[in-house]
Amino acid sequence: TVLAKSKKASVLEFIEEPVSTVEFPHYPIVIEHPISLSEMRTKLQNDSVDAYPAAIHFVLDFRRVICNFIRYNWLKNMAPCRGELKKMLLLFEAEVEKAFPHLCTVSSL
Repeated sequence: TVLAKSKKASVLEFIEEPVSTVEFPHYPIVIEHPISLSEMRTKLQNDSVDAYPAAIHFVLDFRRVICNFIRYNWLKNMAPCRGELKKMLLLFEAEVEKAFPHLCTVSSL
C-alpha cells in the first residue's frame, strides 16, 4: 500500500499528490474516485465555477481524499498515522463548522 512505502512519512506526503498507478497498480481497483490535495488546489486555481460550485463540493472532495487514504491502507498497520488523520480531519471539520454552520460536519454525525 501507499502507507507501506514509509512508516516515518507524514500522511500529508501521501495525500498531496495523485497516487502513482505504476507503483500501485491496484489503486484504481480499490479507489473508484481518486483525488489528491494537489488536484483540489488545481481546481481552485483554475477559478472555474464548475470546479466547486458550492462549499459542500470542496468539503466532500477533502473528505474523499482522507477516506481514500484510509480505504486503500486499511488492511495495513495504520496505527502510526491514526492520530495524525484524526487531528487533520477534526481541524478541517472545525473550520467547516465555523465557516458553514449549516453544513453537516463529521463532528455533528
